[in-house]
Amino acid sequence: GAFFDTAKMLKPDYFGLIIVLVTKMDRFKPDSNFPCRSAMEAHIVEVFLKEYDVKHCVFSDSNCSGAYLFHKIYDKASMMPQVQIQYAEEEFLQYFDLKAWKGKAQFDLRSP
Repeated sequence: GAFFDTAKMLKPDYFGLIIVLVTKMDRFKPDSNFPCRSAMEAHIVEVFLKEYDVKHCVFSDSNCSGAYLFHKIYDKASMMPQVQIQYAEEEFLQYFDLKAWKGKAQFDLRSP
């Protein structure tokens, strides 16, 4: 899905640095599988951990302010190791799904 289309740009080694922001939790409706919102949130965390090794999720709804979300994301990010993400040239082409890197000339709009 859309998550993987974005996440696949990262090497799997870096998946632990992803913070997933799950929105629209106010649309959650309890049912027999998930009797409360916290049960649904726990399930979402479990799926991202199992499928992608993503350990950090932040949940929001229409009542969440921008400041609230900023602090929640900041709290998660501050627990992560500080690393510099690096790619070898071949890895860059692979993970960003590029056929070939032609450098600056590729973006020169004046070229014929």
